[in-house]
Amino acid sequence: MVMVVNTESLAKKEGVVIDGKQMKFNEILAQADVADAKQFAPLLVVAPDSPMVIFNSTYKYYITGYVNKTGEFKKAVQEAVGAQFSTQEGVDVAGNYAIISNRFWCVLNSPTIDAKDVKYLKELPADRSFANNSAAKEMTQISDDVKGWAGIAGLTRQMSGDFAERSMAQAGLATVFDDAQSIIYSVNVEKDKIVADAGIYNSKGNPSKINISVEEVDVDVINKLSGTADGVVAMGIPNKMVKQIIEAANKQGPSMAGTMLSGFTCLDGTVAAAFGSENPEDDFKGVVETDGSSTSSISELIAMTEAKTSVEGKLLFAEKGQVTGTSNVSDLAKHLKGAVIGGSFTDKPFGDDVKFKSLVVKLVKKDGSLSLRMECVF
Repeated sequence: MVMVVNTESLAKKEGVVIDGKQMKFNEILAQADVADAKQFAPLLVVAPDSPMVIFNSTYKYYITGYVNKTGEFKKAVQEAVGAQFSTQEGVDVAGNYAIISNRFWCVLNSPTIDAKDVKYLKELPADRSFANNSAAKEMTQISDDVKGWAGIAGLTRQMSGDFAERSMAQAGLATVFDDAQSIIYSVNVEKDKIVADAGIYNSKGNPSKINISVEEVDVDVINKLSGTADGVVAMGIPNKMVKQIIEAANKQGPSMAGTMLSGFTCLDGTVAAAFGSENPEDDFKGVVETDGSSTSSISELIAMTEAKTSVEGKLLFAEKGQVTGTSNVSDLAKHLKGAVIGGSFTDKPFGDDVKFKSLVVKLVKKDGSLSLRMECVF
C-alpha cells in the first residue's frame, strides 16, 4: 500500500500560514482525537516542504518526505519522542523517526524504527521498489489532496479470517472483475465535505472490466418506502446478474451457494431497505423489485426476521417494527441516483461521537468498470 499526501494543497485549503507562523494541523489532530498525536507533531513542520508518502513494508507503516530545516525538524522530533538522536548504520535515529541528510522516515505502528530497515529502503533500486509499478506515475504528479494505491493480493493476505474466507473473497472478486490487481483511490477535502473515489484496476493499469450485468438503482422504487429514516441502503439486481452469478457458482462444482441463489431468480430490479437508528434490526422496512414470478423463497427468508410481507404487482414489501428517523426517505434516496449499490445515512446510526452530519457511499458505473464514491459532510 502506498499513499501520497499533497501537503501543499491541504495547507492552502486549511488557510495555513507557512512562514514560521502557527499552522492549523494541531487543531485538526486534536478534533480528530488522534491517539498519541504529540509524537506525530514534527510531521506538521514538514507540510510546507514536500509531499508525504505513506507506505507499508514488512508489516510496518512508514511516512517519508523531505525537510528544508533539518535542525528544526530534529529538535521537534526530540521534544515529541523524549529521546536524543543517535547515529546507527549511517542513519540518525530517535524514537520512531530516522533521518538521512534532509529525508526523514517515521514508523506509524511502532515506538521505534530500525536503522537497518531505513538504510535498506534508502538504497533500494528503482526496479525493486514501487517506482517500478505502472501506477507510480499517477502518484508523482497529482492534483488530488491524497492519492493512494493498494495491491489486492497483499490486501487479501492481510485480511482477518481464515484461508477459506480469504479464498472466497478472491473468488468473489474474480467473478465480478476481470484481472483485478489493484485499487487506486483519491481523497479531496472540500468546504465542510470530504470526497473519496476508488476504482479496481487490472495488470495493465486500466480499469478492470466487470464480468456481470449491473443496473442502477431506481430511486422511484426506493421512494415507495416513504416516511422518515436515518439510513437507506439499496442495490440494483437485474435478473441477468442473478443468473450469471448462479452460473459462475455452478462452474466451480456443486455448492450450497448455487442451490440457495436458484431461489432468487425472481429478482429483477431494485432491492432497498430503510431503517432508524435505535434498533435497526427490529425496525426496518424494505422493498424488492421482481419479474413477477414466485417470490416464495425470498418471502421465506424475510419471514425468518419476523417481518411482515406483502405484494403489490411486481414489488414485494417487508416491514418490521416502526421506522422513525430525522430525514425523509426521499431525501436520503436522492443521493443514491446513479448507484449500482450504495447507502445514504444521517449521523444518527453511528453514535454520539461522530463528527459528520451525513454519509453517502455508493458504487457507480465508470469506464466499463465500477467506481466507489464516498461523500462525508461535516
